[in-house]
Amino acid sequence: MTRDEVRAKIFSSENKRFKTKTIDLFGAPVELRQPTLGMILEAQQSGDRKLSLMRLLVDYCYVPGTEEKVFELTDMDSLMAMPFSEDLMRVNTTIAELTNIDVMSAEGNSDPMQGDSMS
Repeated sequence: MTRDEVRAKIFSSENKRFKTKTIDLFGAPVELRQPTLGMILEAQQSGDRKLSLMRLLVDYCYVPGTEEKVFELTDMDSLMAMPFSEDLMRVNTTIAELTNIDVMSAEGNSDPMQGDSMS
């Protein structure tokens, strides 16, 4: 293949389709979307797993079937005050399915490409 053919294949619209999964979050259906590589690397560098998880919720949680985000940056404190429950574990599990990164259990591994950490 030529360089142009390789680039065309890599940057094709087919490869820009993000995976999604609809889950129940505190009794409401929400659609979680696969984060971008940029978001994963930013979260990796932040070193703050709580903030990383909250940013993933704010940036990649949508009203199912729409382009409308469920949360805003101003919701971060309210999200942090929510009880830790099966719902938030489901968010973590779904993010892990979409990214191969377990946000909540990431400890000490700083390689974002290993697929098992964010801190």
